[in-house]
Amino acid sequence: MAAIVMGRLLFSWWILPNLVNKKLQANGFSGPKPSFPFGNLNDMKKKKKSADSSSIISHDIHFTAFPYFSRWQKLHGKVFIYWLGTEPFLYIADPEFLKKMTADIRGKGWGKPTVFKNDREPMFGNGLVMVEGEEWVRHRHVITPALILSGQLEGYVKLNG
Repeated sequence: MAAIVMGRLLFSWWILPNLVNKKLQANGFSGPKPSFPFGNLNDMKKKKKSADSSSIISHDIHFTAFPYFSRWQKLHGKVFIYWLGTEPFLYIADPEFLKKMTADIRGKGWGKPTVFKNDREPMFGNGLVMVEGEEWVRHRHVITPALILSGQLEGYVKLNG
């Protein structure tokens, strides 16, 4: 029984992430090298501490809040993979890449990471933040009229504009 549990842990924490990483690299995605079992978390903590200890005042909010993403973006480009534990995340800072990827029908099938689903569902329920796929499209169509400046609001905009 213990051998089965160890085998499953080995597969889910070591073998599967390595296979996923190799497949991502074969498809042209690069990123910082993850370390077992924390992924890039240790790297993120180190870079955050070094950024906090520097006394340089900067208006670059992205660099100040997320120094590791800024560094990785310089090294790996505007699209790269980083790891939180054994789960990969796609970092996208290129609007054209995002536009291309979401325009395709497959863009609806990306889904949200399982890391976020489990701990955020009790807080957000099945609302717009948590739903995916066709259910998300339906929710979006329901709220879109409330978010678009049309008919009723144009008069107010002209008065204040």
